[in-house]
Amino acid sequence: MKQLILVRHAKSSWDDPNLRDYDRPLNKRGKQAAPLMGTRLQKRNIQPDTIISSGAKRAFDTALAVCEEIGISKNEIVKNDELYLASPKEILKTIRAIDPESESAVLFGHNPGISEIADFLTDEAPEDMPTGATIIIRFDIDNWKDISKGLGKTEYYSYPKASE
Repeated sequence: MKQLILVRHAKSSWDDPNLRDYDRPLNKRGKQAAPLMGTRLQKRNIQPDTIISSGAKRAFDTALAVCEEIGISKNEIVKNDELYLASPKEILKTIRAIDPESESAVLFGHNPGISEIADFLTDEAPEDMPTGATIIIRFDIDNWKDISKGLGKTEYYSYPKASE
């Protein structure tokens, strides 16, 4: 069994028009939402073996906040610039490359890729994941390279504005 957690970065700021898209930080709402989503994962006893984040500031800052809430060192987060605005095909390539010894992995990324890969992997995913949205998908496989279309079962889905 493998567990994949997909997280869309929390709400980002557009205040500085001179910043490159890659460098945009979280806004006030995003800074509140990211730890909230981490707390929700912590309550579900989520402890991923592998943490991979887009290198974009808003995604990496979301990863930092979530990992702090679930008690994982920031040193465990692997930055992967291939996840920055990645297509579902590129995200799938990253997932399939995860060490087979890892039972649980979390990826922090961007739309539309995160929503599209969730939809590809399970028929139960929402069409469009809002900022901060988190989905946990379980796969009855032994190796990440065996992940394919529709193979996943959604175990949990939430987003910052959802009541829990």
